[in-house]
Amino acid sequence: CHSAFKENPKAKDSTNPPSLVMAVFGDSIMWGQGLRERDKFWCRAKQWLELKTGREVEPYMYAHAGAVIDEKSLLTQESGKDHYELVLKVDEIGEEVNVSFPTINEQVQTAADKLKGKKVDFVLVDGCINDLNFRTLMNAGNTKTGIDGATTNFCGKPMLDLLRHINKNFPSAFIIVTGYYPLVYKGLPVEKDGKVEFKKGTAKNQLTRLLLRQLGKNVAVSKKTFENLDELSRTWHEASNKILKSAVDDANLEFGEHKKLVHFAELHFPPEYGFSTK
Repeated sequence: CHSAFKENPKAKDSTNPPSLVMAVFGDSIMWGQGLRERDKFWCRAKQWLELKTGREVEPYMYAHAGAVIDEKSLLTQESGKDHYELVLKVDEIGEEVNVSFPTINEQVQTAADKLKGKKVDFVLVDGCINDLNFRTLMNAGNTKTGIDGATTNFCGKPMLDLLRHINKNFPSAFIIVTGYYPLVYKGLPVEKDGKVEFKKGTAKNQLTRLLLRQLGKNVAVSKKTFENLDELSRTWHEASNKILKSAVDDANLEFGEHKKLVHFAELHFPPEYGFSTK
């Protein structure tokens, strides 16, 4: 991720102050799975910080696709202990590959060890969707109450504990926790001849497309299934934002409300760019 000063050299502070240090922890959203580096939002955040401060920003990337906050969450998933023991054997095989380890807590510990002696100024972090499990959210047989409860369990205390871990190792860092977006949408509402129709989204993830296409082949269940998926997706989006923000608020109370070290950033992801059930 190149410096923002490459295109805007005049924005750099002429006194040449020391670089800011930014650590990045989380899952595929934070890693920017499938995107070119220049399009990943951590890279854009780095460049935005450079333009705002006039200082270079050194990024340290630890996030990867599939990461869970806490390894204990794997024991609650359907594959259970067998999966847990298998995934423990997975080593570094590239950030694009969906594997649970290193966990986000382990990412933080690795950074603490490797960055010892450096002052970390900013931390970008997300997490909890993989602890809850993508399959749970894409199971149309689940209920809103079930998704609400699971989101509370996997995104509440685990995120607060993670923030404590980050703050313990990087006590002066500003921490930005990012939320999630709905996994699927009913579609983009478009008014035509006085009626509201739903236009397909433009997302191209082949796995999600394949799943929705297979569901759509069964005409008898597709309409109800898609309605349930849309409802569960909205429930997840609203609940995860609420629970993650609550964890951020609790962390600030613990770390010192006057410091406001932790901030929650909701992701605004419009329907036209999402996976539509239409």
